[in-house]
Amino acid sequence: MVNLSELRNTLRRERNSEELVDLQEDFYFNVRTYLDELREELEKEETEEAELMLRDEIESTKNVVKNIFVQRIGKIIRLASLHLEGLDVETDSMVEQEKELFENIRDDIEKGKKIILEDAISEPEKVDSEENFNNSKNPFIVARVKKDFPKFVASNDRIHHFEEEDIVCLPKKDSEILIKRNVIEEI
Repeated sequence: MVNLSELRNTLRRERNSEELVDLQEDFYFNVRTYLDELREELEKEETEEAELMLRDEIESTKNVVKNIFVQRIGKIIRLASLHLEGLDVETDSMVEQEKELFENIRDDIEKGKKIILEDAISEPEKVDSEENFNNSKNPFIVARVKKDFPKFVASNDRIHHFEEEDIVCLPKKDSEILIKRNVIEEI
């Protein structure tokens, strides 16, 4: 079981450490249980002074837990970045939900790195003829944009952003979807 004093102590330790502080595996569940108990007490309380104290403790607890999370997520993001640079990182101090978050962040950073860096530093593919351009492996469609469309990642892992009247070249699979949505028309 946790209480506000223990949570403040955990926050202090988290702020003073460059590494993740060890938490009990059921830390967030225990926080939820503690807050539920405080809310139950609040419903039963009859004096205004006690109600104010309980409300204050509930809000303080929520703020401390949010700050613990912010401290930890910053460290988790840093660890995910270090992992992508080939360094071994320890996830032993993470609770299960944080390990899952770490894996998602790591995967998203890897995907972003691939899209951004490969697009920026790779040599452009040469297209010799219309036959190569529309080969059966990667057919493309040239189209006119009929209306603005937000950024998205196409099936070829390229980032696209459309403005009305742009002329674009897209994989056939993506073009078919955008034609159905009346965003582009084939030319």
